[in-house]
Amino acid sequence: EHLNRCAAAMGDAQTVPLAELETVPVRVLQSSGEVAYAASMPKTSTIKELVRRISQEGFGPPHRLTLLLGSDIMPFTKSLEDLNLKEEDYFHLVRRSRSEFTKFESGSKEEGEKPDFL
Repeated sequence: EHLNRCAAAMGDAQTVPLAELETVPVRVLQSSGEVAYAASMPKTSTIKELVRRISQEGFGPPHRLTLLLGSDIMPFTKSLEDLNLKEEDYFHLVRRSRSEFTKFESGSKEEGEKPDFL
């Protein structure tokens, strides 16, 4: 509210809701434990916006990125405000594979013989 009054006094007719000005610290870790992304973001930002920012940092296209908070998969529509993040909270970045896996056919080896890829 104070910032809106200051903006009005300076002749800025457009006011911004206070919720859009409040930020929350966001930390995203890779599976190795290294920080993939760390910044303050508006509380009203969505997981989708966060994933786009991470993608822009070179971690792959957004459709291949998933964020976990604890063991919960974060839906793109959830806002940071909805999560009630604390200073010590962090997301885990999961990058989905883009390659295909070799299909194992059960009859291709003699019974008891190990497949080549084990």
